[in-house]
Amino acid sequence: MKNIIVAGALASGVCAGAASAAEFTGGYLDLGYSTFTDSDDGSKIYGAGSGELGFTRNFSIQADVGVYRYREIEETGYNGTLHFIYHTNDALSVGAYYTRDDLDGDNDANTYGIEAGYEIGNVGLEGYVSRIDFVDAGDADGTLLGVKLDTEVAPQITLSASVDYLDASGDVDLTRYSIGADYDLGSGAHIYGEVGGARAGIDSFSRTEAYIGAGLRINFGNERGTTFGRRGLLDKLPGL
Repeated sequence: MKNIIVAGALASGVCAGAASAAEFTGGYLDLGYSTFTDSDDGSKIYGAGSGELGFTRNFSIQADVGVYRYREIEETGYNGTLHFIYHTNDALSVGAYYTRDDLDGDNDANTYGIEAGYEIGNVGLEGYVSRIDFVDAGDADGTLLGVKLDTEVAPQITLSASVDYLDASGDVDLTRYSIGADYDLGSGAHIYGEVGGARAGIDSFSRTEAYIGAGLRINFGNERGTTFGRRGLLDKLPGL
């Protein structure tokens, strides 16, 4: 958590020095809950926020922070992400990002990745691929990647589908998949829900469990809040 605070302070200093050239383009606050349908597998309560500053028509920086309470293991996690984004045109954006996850002060992970998003009409597609380093697990590292598709099916309703995949040192893998719906309440407020499953595999053993989630999100500035979604590992775990 200390490293996240230091990184945030440095980023704030840089942004303050460039304030005359920067413009707040959007952000959001997000409160949510998710749980496995088998209560023994745990649940998660979380609060997260994000904001984006545009420095030119083509370049912006997005910062995300989150707090996650895992009720089964009774631990609290934190993460922070910085995205460096290039908007090639009104439809396509590409970026690079760094994320720091911290669970109970002893289970830290650094993630470095690239991402892209494309939006045309009422359809949006977003994907990312990253390298993750498990700081407190010796030489353990892995690959984290995912894709999300969303489409506006009515003036206030958006449907989505997503898949995320983690491969940790070839011994452990996790796949999360979901479908969701978002309802626009007006004035930037949205309620959302999702249903999905998570498959965990360790060597030759694997198990799949269903989960559900719901939340409230309030966007500021741009209609969608920020350009990209959150990339933290803790964001991908429905519960522990």
